[in-house]
Amino acid sequence: MTNKQENTLERLSSRLNQVLQIEEYGGEVFMENQGVTVKIGAEGGIEVPSLRSYDDPFEAAVDAGRLFRQQQERDDKNPTLAGTFVTGHFNPRWDPRTRRCSGNRICPRCKG
Repeated sequence: MTNKQENTLERLSSRLNQVLQIEEYGGEVFMENQGVTVKIGAEGGIEVPSLRSYDDPFEAAVDAGRLFRQQQERDDKNPTLAGTFVTGHFNPRWDPRTRRCSGNRICPRCKG
């Protein structure tokens, strides 16, 4: 784990007021917040693979569960449109080994 990843994890842990369980894979660090996978790159940058878009990666990681639920509600209202997006996933957890989301929904980005 790099110093930048450690710093990002410390900031997240402090903001979430909890000890974070992490997994390292391929030079990246992964954790879950509210059941949603958060990825921290080698330079300390944050990505939330299941979310389609967000303005601030840190705030998206902090509020991942609520943001994912809102995205899922929009997808449920218009599944045809949801299937056309090229970012985000239909399930909250994302596996770095397979580079696919995992859950009970069929994700158009992860099929095949």
